[in-house]
Amino acid sequence: MGELFLMTVNRSVSASWLILAVILLRLVLKKAPKWISCALWALAAVRLLCPVSIESTLSLVPGAQVFPQQAVAGAPSDVHTGLAAVEKPVNGYPVGGHFGGAPAAAGGGFDVTAVLGMVWICGMLVLAAYACISYYRLYRQVRVSLRLQDNIRLCDEIAAPFILGVLRPQIYIPSGTPESRMGYIIAHEQAHLKRRDHWWKPLGFLVLTLHWFNPLVWAGYILLCRDIELACDEKVIQSLGRAQSIAYSEALLSCSVKRKTIQVCPLAFGEVGVKERVKRVLNYKKPAFWVVAASAAVCAATAVCFLTDPKPARSFAMSGRNVSDLDPDGILAGISAAQGGLDPAGIYTGTDHFELMLTADFDWKESETVRFFYTEEQKTYSAQLRISADEKQCFVTEPSEWMQQTQRFSLYSYLSAVKDLPQEKIREMAPDADAYALELKYGGTPEEFTRVISYTPQGVQETAAGAMHLQLQPLHQKGGEYHGTGDEVIHLFYGAGTEEWAKLDQAVSDAILHRFDPGQPDGRIRVESHRTFLTSGPSAGEGSTITVYLLALHESFSADADPDSPTQSVDGSCVPAALTFRIGADGEYQLAEYWDPQTGGEYEDLRTKFPQQAQEQLLRQEEYAGAMRAENREKARALLDGPGSGETRTEDLLNVVCASPAEASDPETHIRENPDAYQELVSRGDGTLEYCFARFLSGGQTDLRGQIMARLCQDIMTQRGEPMLSPQDYENGQWWFEQFWQNVKKTAGEIGGEQLEKRYPAAHLLQTMQTVSAEGEILGVYEYAGGDPKASASITLYEDGNFLFLFSPISNYIGDGRYTLENDRLTLHTSDGKFVYVFDVKENQLIFDAEGSSDAVWFSGLENGSVLNKKG
Repeated sequence: MGELFLMTVNRSVSASWLILAVILLRLVLKKAPKWISCALWALAAVRLLCPVSIESTLSLVPGAQVFPQQAVAGAPSDVHTGLAAVEKPVNGYPVGGHFGGAPAAAGGGFDVTAVLGMVWICGMLVLAAYACISYYRLYRQVRVSLRLQDNIRLCDEIAAPFILGVLRPQIYIPSGTPESRMGYIIAHEQAHLKRRDHWWKPLGFLVLTLHWFNPLVWAGYILLCRDIELACDEKVIQSLGRAQSIAYSEALLSCSVKRKTIQVCPLAFGEVGVKERVKRVLNYKKPAFWVVAASAAVCAATAVCFLTDPKPARSFAMSGRNVSDLDPDGILAGISAAQGGLDPAGIYTGTDHFELMLTADFDWKESETVRFFYTEEQKTYSAQLRISADEKQCFVTEPSEWMQQTQRFSLYSYLSAVKDLPQEKIREMAPDADAYALELKYGGTPEEFTRVISYTPQGVQETAAGAMHLQLQPLHQKGGEYHGTGDEVIHLFYGAGTEEWAKLDQAVSDAILHRFDPGQPDGRIRVESHRTFLTSGPSAGEGSTITVYLLALHESFSADADPDSPTQSVDGSCVPAALTFRIGADGEYQLAEYWDPQTGGEYEDLRTKFPQQAQEQLLRQEEYAGAMRAENREKARALLDGPGSGETRTEDLLNVVCASPAEASDPETHIRENPDAYQELVSRGDGTLEYCFARFLSGGQTDLRGQIMARLCQDIMTQRGEPMLSPQDYENGQWWFEQFWQNVKKTAGEIGGEQLEKRYPAAHLLQTMQTVSAEGEILGVYEYAGGDPKASASITLYEDGNFLFLFSPISNYIGDGRYTLENDRLTLHTSDGKFVYVFDVKENQLIFDAEGSSDAVWFSGLENGSVLNKKG
């Protein structure tokens, strides 16, 4: 909504210059035919409605985009009116943020564009309601009328003649109108119909409804209504003599009405500007041909000058000759302006780039070129930033369509890396260099090379993983030419420092947890893990931004349960995300935007948002999804093991029951002596069952504690009305569990997992107790690639009988649970009990059986017969 509102505001402000021009030209062209004025208003309507415009050097519009569209994306944005006297005080005003703020309620922030967008919608609804009510009231007035001829009707309830209707317009004339005036009135209204004024006036009101916030549009609509009537008068009196013109004027005066409100549809004979109209009728002279021709020429010139946008300036001043003088923010702003308001965050460098030549003092050598790219409508475009040290200017070339870049860094990051080059350290390693050649490389780590410098915006220091790799070749001048040897190459790695990276990583974790915070306590434990694929570049101090591209896994666990069981992951999501942070004055990371493709989102949005390098890693998510889930379980375990929570509480209660009375060994006595603690254990339901089942699965529960746990399990199942699959009498708790476990497996084989879950929930819980372990042995990984990158489903089977089903990069559901393999049929039962997926096993392939599986395939692209191939 905020984006649409800003687009409308930009169009409205640009059109305001044309409206002002039309108002001025109406005064200049007094002797011109009034249809010229109507034509000029038509140009204003085109400007207000058309979302695109042509660039022209003849444009007189000061600024094409007053409020940059990236303001919606949370990027810093200023007002660009084209008038320095306006921009300087407005853009320099010391506010805490920029117009637009952050969209997407990233951290509960206030999004002013969204609020203004809602106000805009409300205003349109009010005007639309006013139009409907006005039309309905007029319709009620004329519903009893008498047909005079054709589409002309007489009505007792109206004071002045007018036209009502858009598709089937009718002329309504007050009953009792003298015959002497009837002809003039009918001629006037029919002239309206011939000119299609019953269409143009409602269209004008529609434009007013869209741009109700602009006072110039209101003025334009009022003047349009006047000009429509004047043009219609001219059309009628062209064929009238002097005496008839006087009679026509008298008819105007007699039918004049005073209106305090704006009418939407009626074209009344004496509605507006009667005094002016009478004067023009009485003084009317047919304009000379040259007046008409000149007026038409003025109209055409106005269209050229005000329907077009000015071509953006493609050059701007550079900040200094040395690379340390680079101004990445200023350069990105210059490129954005040259490209018509391109979002700076979407500008990047790629594999197709130029080598930079620097002097021994790290000055620019004459003129250097940096190729940059951006993506629009799934097409890649390339242009060049030319840095001319002699002319002290930067120039941006016209873009052209280019090949897609498979690897890329943001241009801001690259320019920052050049700006922050560790010049003194480089001089120490290459003291005799006469010049340097700098090239952006991809891949590699500092450990792979011998001559390495790692640096950050704060200077030479160790960098975190994912640092940008640049190769610097020292050059020596011989015979007027420069030469370099491979053994002198210096490998530069630029990124955030380890401490800074840790702070950023913590900011990412906090943002993910806050994103999924329900706002109301629900007794759940929430944890997250993530894998960072790429950052937009190291931060460069207060006010700069950094974007982190990652895969986020958020899960919530029941507070009274053991997270080692997959059934206790109550819900969760695993989705790619791009988090943009703005650096505050205290160096803290302030979340500006949290972007993710919500369920139902289009993959093309992901492909446009994510750099190719991040996309490639995203499609390999099966390599780290298991480890991420294991991390979440460990985090949840640490939280659940806190005082009074989950497993700890269950164990404390069981210790109370087992401890008293100390001299008794009969479980019934212990239960009878500790009714409150025992009853709480029973009321904890699945949490107690999981605790007991986990201990029984570990074995050795043959003592009093084991007997009490067996009794607990039976009482919980009895209280829930679950049929018993366990013996009533037992030697010890472990023996009871082994018999129960055998019966569960037998029953599951007879009735299937779905019926087991419905009829024997405790048995189903036991069947799905074990979960995927990052350290567990992998039996096989099967991948499906259906042509579309989003169709990258994968299934990992573990030797312990568990599975992990990753559906697609944009699915917020991960399937995990237990699998069975019988007669070359693989059946996956998800741990939440909601889904079953069946595959035929053929050598190193899994063939999807859609008919035997659940319908939800979560954007994976899987269809009946789809094949997943085994890796390796």
